[in-house]
Amino acid sequence: MKFDLDTPILYYDPKSKEKWRDRRFFLYPAWMYRVVAPRTSYNKLNILEKAILGLANAGVQSAEQIGKHLEIHQDLAALILSELSDRILIDNYGIPTEQGKRLLQDEIFTTEESVAGYIFQDVWTNELMPRFIDIEERADTRLNPSGFPELNLGSVGQPNYQTLVMPRVHDLSPQTPNPKDILKAVRSYSKALGKLASNTSDLDVDDMPEESLHNSQTLSLKRISFIEEEPTAIWLATFLYLPNDDPDWLVCDPFGVGDSPWLRKAINKQFEQDNFRELQKRILGMSESRDDQGTLSELMEMYLSDAKQRVEFKLTMTIRRYDDIYDSLVRMERDRAQMKGLDSAKQQNPFIESCLIQCQKVGEQIFNYIRPKYSPNKEWQMLSINDKHGNRKFLNDLAKQIGFTVPLPSTLTDVKQGKVRNASEYGSQSLRPHILAALLATRKFGEHPLHNLAQTHPDILSRLDQLATLRDASSHASSRASPNLTLSECDRCIETIYHLVANILNLSYSPD
Repeated sequence: MKFDLDTPILYYDPKSKEKWRDRRFFLYPAWMYRVVAPRTSYNKLNILEKAILGLANAGVQSAEQIGKHLEIHQDLAALILSELSDRILIDNYGIPTEQGKRLLQDEIFTTEESVAGYIFQDVWTNELMPRFIDIEERADTRLNPSGFPELNLGSVGQPNYQTLVMPRVHDLSPQTPNPKDILKAVRSYSKALGKLASNTSDLDVDDMPEESLHNSQTLSLKRISFIEEEPTAIWLATFLYLPNDDPDWLVCDPFGVGDSPWLRKAINKQFEQDNFRELQKRILGMSESRDDQGTLSELMEMYLSDAKQRVEFKLTMTIRRYDDIYDSLVRMERDRAQMKGLDSAKQQNPFIESCLIQCQKVGEQIFNYIRPKYSPNKEWQMLSINDKHGNRKFLNDLAKQIGFTVPLPSTLTDVKQGKVRNASEYGSQSLRPHILAALLATRKFGEHPLHNLAQTHPDILSRLDQLATLRDASSHASSRASPNLTLSECDRCIETIYHLVANILNLSYSPD
């Protein structure tokens, strides 16, 4: 059995846990076996259920008594008791059943009917993936002019084709999995679905502990059988991605159960074997000349280290005192370094967007930092709800009096009163409301940092407004996959942020 262009591609709509700024679809090879196995349901108690079941086991079985012990309303206690009864965890007298007692000690699996489904085996390690799927979902693909498959994520009328990176798979032979490993895979998938349904953050499941196979006598290994002894070679389509606020890459579970640590671990092993060289290159848009710089994680660590050095050089080591601001500046510099190492505007665009996000975030953090000391209080009331013309004149007069270049952009002066109020009182909202809240505070504080900022950088309010405009444009450009922004625009925004930070925090600034 070979893995080539004729090998079936399966797609189960993988979904990332984090928002991403760049991603690459790829194919992972697997052996697929069709088996009959007992479907299982994963049972787990929440805190209140476990407490009530524990009290019931200790002889406290009325809703009134339970409510007093746990300091919850009697009706809530009665509702949970009813639900525990429906799950056959307590009997009609409120006494825990054997299943309820076992569930108090550990999470258990309830066996349901035997069903036919598919299990999947890693072709390189022969380990079973912790998944059990009912249906073979074939992907909607086509071959591009180069003869390689592309995945269609769109509809019939509006196709959206994504390039698929295909690894090298040499002659490999499957090893038939044993029933115990199949049972682990079935139960692992049931557990992952249970955690997904309860919104638990840890959606991945490692190999089940050996003793857990014996927790339920109703699960019998004899109920597992192969419908087809020989497996089928298949490709599983999923994607790697770079989260917005994380320097390292993540990978989606091919079967739609969030992110996948087990697949990430498997891919890392294949990076070492050079089976995923093209994927390793594309996730950062790297050129061939940079292949010798190590794995993706090592490269990301290098970018992060360089970014820290740049921030500390430009603003001195003192910037480390301001943890959140420092972290955002480092991410900003890391994104700039990555995008400057790319060749095409299309590859650069996600990093430009991420860089501008960090720029705007630093601006918001700086204004929030000075807000407690220079509180605008009720100054937001000076703005009219309906009179835009009056607000423009008032704000421009105030900015001119301090020393800023006017007129200010209408995108800044026309910010709604309610947003400025939220920025003033709660520190919420985005960059523009923060700017206006700080500007209004100068009416109360003669020593407000904006007075000095106006003398050194009189045009900075307009430059900050331009940053907010470009940040909005980058988001729209990303959604259209249209590279409208340039590196020079991003560099100007970064310089504006450094001027703001250095002035407000009274730090020396050493430009490049």
